[in-house]
Formats: sequence, C-alpha cells, structure tokens
Amino acid sequence: MKFKDAALVAAAVLSSRYIPDRFLPDKAIDLMDEAASKLRMEIDSMPVELDELERRIMQLEIEREALRKEQDKASRDRLVKLDKELADLKEERGRLSAHWQQEKETIQQSRKLKEQQEALRVDIDRAQRAGDYTKASELQYGRAPELEKRVHEAEARLAELQKDHRMLREDVDEEDIADVVAKWTHIPVSRLMEGEVQKLIHMEERCTSA
Repeated sequence: MKFKDAALVAAAVLSSRYIPDRFLPDKAIDLMDEAASKLRMEIDSMPVELDELERRIMQLEIEREALRKEQDKASRDRLVKLDKELADLKEERGRLSAHWQQEKETIQQSRKLKEQQEALRVDIDRAQRAGDYTKASELQYGRAPELEKRVHEAEARLAELQKDHRMLREDVDEEDIADVVAKWTHIPVSRLMEGEVQKLIHMEERCTSA
C-alpha cells in the first residue's frame, strides 16, 4: 500500500485540527492505517461500477418479468428494447468482472511477493547476526534478486491491465484520509480540507524548488 504526498499532509493537518484529544504523530499514523485498511478491503469487495451494473440488471430483470404478463403493443415493444439492453449490460458485466478479477489477482500476487521480500530481509539480517555469511550471501544474491524480478513483473502486469481502465487502487490519497476523519468525528471535512491541503502541498513544492 502506498501513500501519496497529499495523503501524508492531510493526515498531519486534519488530525491536528479535528482530533484534539490525541497526540501527533500517533493520531496521524492511526489515520493512515485505517485509510490503508479501508482500501485493502475495497480490493476484496465488488467495485462500485460493477455493483451499480448488477443493481441495474436486477431492476431490468424485475421489469421484464412484469412486462411478460402484458399483451399490449407498448409493453411488447418495451420488452424487445429491454431484452436488448439486458443483453448489452450482461456482456458489459462479464467484461468488467473478468477485468476486476485480473486486477485483484495481480494485486494480491504483488502483495504476497512483497511480504516474502520483507520476510527475506529478516532472514538475511538474522543470518548476518548469527555469523552465517554463506546463508546470508545465498539469500541476498540468489533469492532476493529473484523476488525483486517477480515483483517488477507483477507491477508491470498491473500497469498494463490498468492502462485503459483502472478499477482498483493501491495508493491512499487525501480524500481517503478525509473520509476516515469524517467517520471518526462526524464532521464533513472533505470540503473543508480541499483548499487547505492543496495550499500546503504547493507551498512545500515552492520551498523545494527555491
């Protein structure tokens, strides 16, 4: 899971302003943790556009059942159009569902590979501290490059999948942070943070370029 710079700024600014009963940096870190957790859950659940498509298909299926009982010309004409619309929507559902599954599987594969990388780093450190330099060398120059290559390949596959249509996200932005603050405080901070966070980000960019 990655955090955009704007998300980090938003976590610091919004937690300081709207969560006064806790202290920095803990409250900002908690905000980022929950925003990342929410995004991970969204990866495993049905995307909004696919869910809306499912709902539309269900509504039309119900309407079609009602129309089948009618014999007047208007109902029969509507039924013909409805059958065509349903066929198109189901075709779109199949396409989107397949795309979503591919994105999800690639993200999950990338996540598992990165977890293996982290475990490998621990094993290398443990071997070095134990003085087992042969094992440390085998892991660092054998297993580590292999895992790095597989991670890059998974990331390349995901980039190719998302080039024209992106259904899932792995990067937390400022809106994700604002949503968590709104949930915790019941304050509609999304509108309030728009100008302020962007101003801080641009200020930081100006300081860096100066």
